[in-house]
Amino acid sequence: MGFETLPPLAARFLENFLKNPARTALYIRGEKFSYKELMARVYSIYIILKTKKITASRIGIYGGDDAETYASVLAVSLYGASYVPLNPGNPAARTEEMIKQSGIDCILASGSGAPRLNGARIINTSIPEKKTLSLPLHLSWEGMERVNTSEAYLLFTSGTSGTPKAVPVLKQGVYNLFQYFLEREGYDFKNTDRWLQMYDLTFDGSVFSLFLPLMTGASCYVVPAGGVKYIEIASLMESQKITVALMPPSVIPYLEPYRDTIKFPHLRYSFLGGESLLYRSACQWQKLTPRAKIINLYGLTETTIACTAYLFDKKTAVAESAKGIVPIGKPFHGVKYCIVDSRGKSVIKGVKGELCISGVQLFNFSSGGISSKQLLKRGGSIFYKTGDIVRENRNKNLEFYGRKDRQVKVNGYRIELGEIDFYLREITGSQAVTLCVEKGKGVKRLYSFIEGSARQKDRIKAELFKKLPGHMQPYSITYMGKIPLNRNGKTDTGKLLAMIQR
Repeated sequence: MGFETLPPLAARFLENFLKNPARTALYIRGEKFSYKELMARVYSIYIILKTKKITASRIGIYGGDDAETYASVLAVSLYGASYVPLNPGNPAARTEEMIKQSGIDCILASGSGAPRLNGARIINTSIPEKKTLSLPLHLSWEGMERVNTSEAYLLFTSGTSGTPKAVPVLKQGVYNLFQYFLEREGYDFKNTDRWLQMYDLTFDGSVFSLFLPLMTGASCYVVPAGGVKYIEIASLMESQKITVALMPPSVIPYLEPYRDTIKFPHLRYSFLGGESLLYRSACQWQKLTPRAKIINLYGLTETTIACTAYLFDKKTAVAESAKGIVPIGKPFHGVKYCIVDSRGKSVIKGVKGELCISGVQLFNFSSGGISSKQLLKRGGSIFYKTGDIVRENRNKNLEFYGRKDRQVKVNGYRIELGEIDFYLREITGSQAVTLCVEKGKGVKRLYSFIEGSARQKDRIKAELFKKLPGHMQPYSITYMGKIPLNRNGKTDTGKLLAMIQR
């Protein structure tokens, strides 16, 4: 059975079910599901799609922490369609807007909490407790695929206008990503590995954390929703002896204070992505994960999860880290990039500029509804302007300098917010985030948030004045126990902005 001929998101899951049906595929809320048990749920949902003659190229999935939701993702992928995850925690109006943009008219929903959504057909996928699921004796791939769309899934990112932006991701891009990790780079993934899945299904990290273990015959361990996110992560990693994990770097400072009581000796591969990785954080993390290879991944939803990688080494990374940020490395095979200035002209080697990505992993921008200003034509190729500032160093690794939109203009001065954060972290040894907020009539002010006590505020202000000119000094500094994280472990800037507005 050739991998190349099958939908990449689910094909190897089917193969591993046939090879090792008794092996654990999914662990969720303390319950284990073997490949056979999970496949039984997948097959029952597939039969529903087939019986109801669903022909839509996109199918919505509304659910959360249960086996049926994960089975729905696999069933839709096996069916050949594109899946569109919808979060029950989102406001109804936002969900309605996503349904409208994606054009879905069929939604798979688990549990009694299925929504009543205008114009959408809701199919309940919950399995009654007393019902025994079974599989046909000679289940095979042949004849299973009923829809043949080029799209793998559709996710939504925050739009600048306040309206969620649809990002259709293609199967060819996902296939290229999986080839990088499974075939090209020599990663030694085993079918005995236990992978962490800490992401909401509406976030593309879940694609990596769900499908890669199932494609290698390994097990996917889901971090339960609710509770304190980083504590749940640490608890699951320790108790279940997780060996492979993808997480955002902002989780590290939350776990580091427990360094004397927690260790993750079983972790073999630690993938970090979604935010800039600080050199200091990577060194801290290495102490907690003595056996792990630490890989810094870079990518956007628009570039299919990750498109560059950098293997962290404490000795070599110190010289390559820009303002304390670990490089994002080199691009995957099939990914092209260029670095341009504010006029869209290529910069010379070694000069900072905006990173633009092209190649097989780029999303389907023709149906993504994005502005032409975000695209760049260069040498017969279309590049997506990421908004990230990078520089190619002598080792041809890309150094990361932060977001273009974190470069602000205050009173005529151009300011990199990341530079303020860098010096605040250097002075305090703690996490720091700076935001620029317009406070009416065009007046912009800088607001910084630091983890720690205000007892040192006079010293911190004095030290910061030694490092930065007056126009870069924060209007106010708020000291707090922990900088808030959102449900995917990233800094929750919305909560910080709400504190400023009060």
